[in-house]
Amino acid sequence: MKKHALVCSFFFLLVIQSFSQASRESLEKYRALHQKVVNHYKSDSKKKEAAKFLLRGMLNHGSANPQWIDRSNKKVDLNEFKYDSFEAAKKAFRSFTTKGGKQEIKYVKDLDQLTADMLIEHIEFSFKTWQESPWYKHYSFEHFCEYVLPYRSSLEPLESGWKKKYAEQYKSARFTALDKEDPVEVCSELIKSLKHIEFIDKRPYPQPMLGIDQVHFRGQGNCTDLANTVLLLGRALGLGITYDYVPYHAASSHSHYWNTVLDKDCNFIPFNGNLELPYAYNAVTKRIGKVLRHTFSPQKEALATKIPYNQIPTSKLRKPNVIDVTGEYGYVSNITYQYKEKLPNNIAYIAVFNKGDWRPLWWAATGADNKAVFKDMGRNLVYLPSKTRDTIVKNKKHAILSPSKHAILLKGNGEQQLLKPDFKHTYNATISRDNEETFDSKDFNTVTLNDGEYYTLYYWEGDWKTFKKVKCNNGSLSFNGLPKKALFRVLPEETDTFERIFTIDSNTHKIYWY
Repeated sequence: MKKHALVCSFFFLLVIQSFSQASRESLEKYRALHQKVVNHYKSDSKKKEAAKFLLRGMLNHGSANPQWIDRSNKKVDLNEFKYDSFEAAKKAFRSFTTKGGKQEIKYVKDLDQLTADMLIEHIEFSFKTWQESPWYKHYSFEHFCEYVLPYRSSLEPLESGWKKKYAEQYKSARFTALDKEDPVEVCSELIKSLKHIEFIDKRPYPQPMLGIDQVHFRGQGNCTDLANTVLLLGRALGLGITYDYVPYHAASSHSHYWNTVLDKDCNFIPFNGNLELPYAYNAVTKRIGKVLRHTFSPQKEALATKIPYNQIPTSKLRKPNVIDVTGEYGYVSNITYQYKEKLPNNIAYIAVFNKGDWRPLWWAATGADNKAVFKDMGRNLVYLPSKTRDTIVKNKKHAILSPSKHAILLKGNGEQQLLKPDFKHTYNATISRDNEETFDSKDFNTVTLNDGEYYTLYYWEGDWKTFKKVKCNNGSLSFNGLPKKALFRVLPEETDTFERIFTIDSNTHKIYWY
């Protein structure tokens, strides 16, 4: 009872915080919606709990809806579904934009578009599909609520009745699987049935994510569109599906997202809905610092439930509905770092180098001693402990990252080494791509050493400080007086920011890229 009371108190606080800046009208709307849905299930305890689960989570969700605006700034109805094909819709869109029109994205809260009837209809069909599935006896009620029940996943436009519609369209996946009681096998059949939908790297118009009706109408979508589509279609069949992601690669560039499906033992099996079937997909071919799992409900251990979003230095950490699952994908260790001063909100950050800059990957709370313990960090990577400082953006205060003076190498055995340049102990070395250590990973580094071109070597000490600029000869760069225990970066005269950071073994002169 005590634990239940604490959880209820946590979600009550979330509700109050969600409305702290909202109007009394919104609060009354939520109360009315909550009362109608919960009262509908007053004699069914399971469905009542499911309803409460959705009502708690909906406060953190909404749609990024596209809308067309003409040159006089008036909204124009250019709904793509009114056309016979997407090609016809695109022709109309192009004609509109040549006349000064444009597409804008409007965020609409679920509170402003969900009705009690929509929620009740969705709950009823979700229970029916789940209870009729062969894996009903395997999935817990908690797994059902988090990964089968939700009426939406991300920022896709809200579509009423999508579960019933697409459960009928893709029901064959439940009957053609080799093992009809295995959710992973059913998921494989679902993926096969989606091959008529084309993957495109870039799609027109700046909508963050397409709805599943849009994906089917267009017959195409980008990576996030298709990952979200297979997630929603799987849930329509009663499968427990979500997605995991790397916020920032720690030894390469950009980020990475993929799906996971719950098997009969409630283990999450990674897959790529557009390319690979479950059991065939390796989600972590690159070294990873942190993997997060997307949930519908807000998590009390998420940073976004502890401090205001504008005090968090990146949108990657502003989501309240994430779980840290790095330990499921590889060996992890904690990193301990002692700060010299009290930090804003008593929150410390740890960053990785990604696309030419330090990006805040994770966080830790600091105690009275100003010590931070960053938990479950991926090994064989370089991290930079950091804090935040305030800046003004468009007359509003926001937190930005303030990196520490020295980075930390978390070795493959879990030991951590402070990368502090030691100019009292130096060595000479030749840098080339021939004497690099190749790890068992597919990390990407664009550095190519071309004869006759000039390259600048930098070392990190609170900033990238210039060591020396040299000319490349025989595919290598020679340097004298290099400091031991330093973190380096070498750049051509024209950079694409994909170049990686590295350390050098002062004895063997072997290069280790991170």
